[in-house]
Amino acid sequence: MNVDVFTTLADGREVLAGIAQSTAHPHRRAAGISFTYAPDYLRLRGAYALSPDLPLRVGVQNPPMHRPMFTGFADAMPDRWGTRLLQSEHRRRRRADPALPSKLDETGLLLAVPDHTRQGALRFRDSSGSFQSHAAGPPPAVHDLASLVAASDDAQRGIGPSDETLRTLVPIGTSQGGARPKAAVINGRGRLAIAKLPQADDRWNIAAWEIATMRMAHAAGIVTPHHELHPATTGDGYGVAVIERFDRDGDTRRGYLSLHSFLQTEDGQHTDYESIAIELTAATATNGEQLFRRVALTILVNNVDDHLRNHGLLLGRRGWELSPVFDVNPFPYAQDAATALTLDDDPDNRDLRQLIASADAYRLADEQAIDAIREVEHATADWAKYGAEAGFPRDEIEGFADAFEGPNRERAKAAVPSSPSIIDLPAPPRSSGAAGAGRVWIPAHTRRGMHVRGHWRDTS
Repeated sequence: MNVDVFTTLADGREVLAGIAQSTAHPHRRAAGISFTYAPDYLRLRGAYALSPDLPLRVGVQNPPMHRPMFTGFADAMPDRWGTRLLQSEHRRRRRADPALPSKLDETGLLLAVPDHTRQGALRFRDSSGSFQSHAAGPPPAVHDLASLVAASDDAQRGIGPSDETLRTLVPIGTSQGGARPKAAVINGRGRLAIAKLPQADDRWNIAAWEIATMRMAHAAGIVTPHHELHPATTGDGYGVAVIERFDRDGDTRRGYLSLHSFLQTEDGQHTDYESIAIELTAATATNGEQLFRRVALTILVNNVDDHLRNHGLLLGRRGWELSPVFDVNPFPYAQDAATALTLDDDPDNRDLRQLIASADAYRLADEQAIDAIREVEHATADWAKYGAEAGFPRDEIEGFADAFEGPNRERAKAAVPSSPSIIDLPAPPRSSGAAGAGRVWIPAHTRRGMHVRGHWRDTS
């Protein structure tokens, strides 16, 4: 199988990037995807590597042996919800055509995602000249949410989705990541959006708390996508969060990479925000203060599902930059967080002082970090008001107090600027090769009693 791969450059031009080919390998359990950049693409001004493990160079390239495809391609794949729908649809088709394979492999899943709603800028055109896969008609409007929720409920039943449900959900419910049910819709502003639907085992109105938290994030100076909360469409009273797609600018697609892909981490591999900040501010156009604010928000609302696929980068004219915030949900119980603040932080009990102590990694001066902490604290201190505006009764709001109140809020209120005290002055790493104009080595030191690791800071 050969398919032409198209992408959209930062200036909005859609161009042929190269050719992807499904290839078998004796040491792979499933077929992988190799890729060759088009010569014209390599000569284009503004051409970018489609994936960190797919550098701009001539010739056929293959993903690492432990991966079936390049990570940038994997970001255009469905996650558990979409995969479940696509495999169910494939089984339905196989009943009519037993010659089809028993299940879709990774390549089959990639090409089965509807082209119109696929995440990011990658598009795949087959030998017939059609972009894969083709879905008839645009996504439904938000006034159709009740029928989408009913179809989603049917798909979550143990007996498997009906043919009618698959016809409803496969064209619109397979392009978004995540394990929870979602569907592509046209929002109230006429733009492509994600409808986050209730899940059968939800213990609270997750959509309403997500919208409440989005509103807090906006008040805290964090870039957020347009968001809407639509009222309950089921007997349990749970609503639907509709989040505008930020990888679209009108009809123009924008390149997207999850942080998981950008950092080339493996599933289950742990990292910390200080290391992430150092990497992103050095290698991308990421605004360190924006990253710092969203980490502070994560701590002050007890968002524990902050794994690297819940952070993203968008392609802009200056290169990769932090996407608007998404998937930030308060959690009212103690639970291990996905991402520690620093290498020394305890993800089971994250300490906001670790974030403040690592402000250098975000390229923030002491005073800037404290100002950001205070603004995020002030915005999230009104959490009960935002909960009430989202429709929660008082008893349910009080049940979420542990997500928003606690030692970290008190630490945020007590934070004051102070000069760092240097406790050791190790030499810069010899092998890093990072020394030069515009870079300075910040040695390990203690800030407010917290240890800060040595790191390079870009001063340009």
